Amino acid sequence: MMRTALLAFANRVHFVEDRATVVERAVEEVRRATGAAWVAAYTPVDEGCVTLAAMAGEVALGAPDEIDQDDPALVELRSERSLLDAPADSVLAGGLVLPFVVAGRITGLLVVAPPADPFSSADRALLGSVALAVGLAFEVLAVRALRREAIYWRGRAESAQRELEAVRGRRTAPTPMRVGTDLF
Repeated sequence: MMRTALLAFANRVHFVEDRATVVERAVEEVRRATGAAWVAAYTPVDEGCVTLAAMAGEVALGAPDEIDQDDPALVELRSERSLLDAPADSVLAGGLVLPFVVAGRITGLLVVAPPADPFSSADRALLGSVALAVGLAFEVLAVRALRREAIYWRGRAESAQRELEAVRGRRTAPTPMRVGTDLF
């Protein structure tokens, strides 16, 4: 396995500015480094299942487009929150499943095709580190988006404040009535 390439990827993935690009590069880098027949990345959708976000290589029977939230591999991932060999009764059977975990929650997963030779514990740890880096990259992207949104709304609030001050400044004080003058 090309450890240097995976470590370099894990160190620079936080600087990618697009979530889809993060996922695509992750599957390409892992496939290239491991020599796996295929690597797929899945990210969650609102219905609780995860959907195929990117894939590199060719799966003999095709990678599932969706994985149900109660698939045995996903249940085990939620329970353990660490990499696992997908159980035989999972749609990912035989693959190495690496969760993207941030602050105790799973933000996606990477599935690596079953290798011809089992991954060593060092290789598994390295792949787990890559998955962790991808999960953190997702979090960095979310924080950047929130920061941009906060800057936008701060600008809108400042603009509204200036408009309010301008409107208040245009109001003239009522002219007091003079005693003894005709109004008409």
